Formats: sequence, structure tokens, C-alpha cells
Amino acid sequence: MKVINIHKRVINQPKAEIAKLFETLATENDMMLATDKWSPMKLDNGLRVGSKGGHGKIGYTVQEYIPGESVHFKFTKPKKFNGFHKFEISEMGNNATEIKHTIDANISGTAIFLYPIAIR
Repeated sequence: MKVINIHKRVINQPKAEIAKLFETLATENDMMLATDKWSPMKLDNGLRVGSKGGHGKIGYTVQEYIPGESVHFKFTKPKKFNGFHKFEISEMGNNATEIKHTIDANISGTAIFLYPIAIR
């Protein structure tokens, strides 16, 4: 089953301010991931290419990281969950910034049941 899930939010703040929040991803003071709804994100080498980790039962590796722009994660678990998720921030104007989160994956087997329960 193909899954594409995109969430976007426009925040009335300059991109430079939102980029500061982006840098907190996977730290003790994570301001990006809604930790009241998800397990905290943990990465073995911080927010850098090659770092491995995840949150809860979701595992991934950092494939690409452009500070203040985007971070791209490749899923490593659960099994049969093949694809990626990424965060991107884009300037929409002097005082407006879009945050975009994309999940793009092919799922099969028991992962088909996990997606609507645990992720969506």
C-alpha cells in the first residue's frame, strides 16, 4: 500500500526564528516533535547525516540534513515500512514561514495495520 501524508503549517515568524526551533529536533528541549503525542525522537549522533534512531516503534536514519532548511529520514523499522519522512521549512514572506512534514512510504504485511493505528 502506498502512503503519502503531508502536513503543512504557516507560522507568522521569520524563517530565522523557525530555524532555531528546527535545531532542537531530537534534543532534550525538542520544540518540533509533539512529544505529548509521540515518544521523544532520539538520534545516536544528533541531527547529522548517518545518525540512527527514531521514536517509539518507528526507526530511521538521517539521510540528508541542511541546517535551517530540511531533514530527511529513511525508515528502518518497522519491517515492511519502506520509505522516508522529512521536515522542510520555507520562507513565505518577511514574517511567514511554512513547516512541512511529509511521509512517503510503501507498506506491506503487518505494517498496513500499524500505520492507521500508530502513525496516522
